[in-house]
Amino acid sequence: MSKGGDIPYVALFMDVWIVGDRWLADKYSSLCCIDKDNEKVRNRMKILSPDHLQSIRDCEVYLSPLTLAAGVHSLVQISGVIQNIDENSAISWDECDSCGSNQLGTWSSNGTTVCMECKKSVENPVQRMKMDVFVLDENISSLVKISLLQSTIQQILPEEHDEEGYDVNSVLSKHVGPLNCVITSPATKTTSPVARQIF
Repeated sequence: MSKGGDIPYVALFMDVWIVGDRWLADKYSSLCCIDKDNEKVRNRMKILSPDHLQSIRDCEVYLSPLTLAAGVHSLVQISGVIQNIDENSAISWDECDSCGSNQLGTWSSNGTTVCMECKKSVENPVQRMKMDVFVLDENISSLVKISLLQSTIQQILPEEHDEEGYDVNSVLSKHVGPLNCVITSPATKTTSPVARQIF
């Protein structure tokens, strides 16, 4: 899973009923991320040995290929060739390396970059990227709009760029996948499915 960005997390589902390809949950079900820094999670994970937790983190996740019948929130794998880019979505920005805020400014006196949120000097700002692409999916032979994770964006962008940034058209015709995605808008008779890469 991804939570608030590109960082992968392993999630533990408890008291969830799996019927075919559907996960059914009720008020007694629970979901938590396996995170050693979270005290609540640590307490709940005491039943699992460190070796067991590591084996969960290392396990491979296999999702079904995308079909036109995939509904909203379906978890699917998508592979194909990038046909187009939503240029309005293709952006990058810098964040504070201490608190993650994108509210950065520059002191005019010495040119130092400062975070307006935590008031610290930002020596190594973290660059974030966002890009939505239209992929011709190999399984359904149809276009799918996908919001890519930053790790995938970095893989498909060229290594070199000028001061103005990357030429986003350089990613056209590149193969991506298999990408693990969640469907955010299913296919209809008049529209293609929309998905978000999750890990």
